[in-house]
Amino acid sequence: MSISKAQWADIEQQLKGFYVNVKFTLSGHQIAVQKVRYKENQYTLRVYIDGVWKGLWMSGDKDPEYDPIVKQVWRRRTRAVYSPSKKAELVKGLGKRRAKEYFSRLDDVIEYWNPDFKTAASLVRQFKKIDDLALVAEPVNANA
Repeated sequence: MSISKAQWADIEQQLKGFYVNVKFTLSGHQIAVQKVRYKENQYTLRVYIDGVWKGLWMSGDKDPEYDPIVKQVWRRRTRAVYSPSKKAELVKGLGKRRAKEYFSRLDDVIEYWNPDFKTAASLVRQFKKIDDLALVAEPVNANA
């Protein structure tokens, strides 16, 4: 069952709150989103797959327990091997041809996946694109 626009708006409002615990199901996995402390005065939305996240999953399929679902629910990030200033310094000092010869990874980019989302809107944008994502209804506590 797909998630409606009204439900997505409600999910985004929940994610903007202080206490966040939103759960989804996808391909037999439970996807949980919680707000966790990231730095001293900074919080982030972290995505857990079946209640865990592993640092090895960030770099791809190097872990035997790696599941390709990570690429769907975590945020894709890239980083250049050499910063633009370092690259310019090398090209200026050695010339473009020698810099490429000595530093073969000069233009390479490293790709990794991060379980943390800075804003609720960015998480909702990514999750809206996932097919077969279903919201798990939490029982309402009448005493709360």
